[in-house]
Amino acid sequence: MTMKAGLLWFDDDPDRTLEDKVLRAAKRYRRKYDRQPNLCFVHPAAFEGLPVGRQGNGKVRKAGQVEIRPGHSILPHHFWIGVDEESDSRAQSGSLVARVEAEGTKMTPERARQMVMELEGAQRRCART
Repeated sequence: MTMKAGLLWFDDDPDRTLEDKVLRAAKRYRRKYDRQPNLCFVHPAAFEGLPVGRQGNGKVRKAGQVEIRPGHSILPHHFWIGVDEESDSRAQSGSLVARVEAEGTKMTPERARQMVMELEGAQRRCART
């Protein structure tokens, strides 16, 4: 799981659960970027529900469609939310292949080069957001 770009969210409300905080951050991400996030890194203490300064065992949790993982570089009460690069690249390449199949065109070397260029362009656009 990797993420180069995302939205940094702050929520120190003691009455909200970790899942509620992540879902609120995901809602803001969707409004801002018009796409569904699937990965969120949080401070390890928040991930485990322990007081700040104690470490947990690092298991994965989910809030809706968002996978929650501990991030040792994340400050307490902060949430770094976005799209996992690996799953995003697979989805983009899969959608290009599906489009070619739907067009019913024969795969030629020229068409393959065009698809690669489209995929690379889509990845560059995602990296900028």
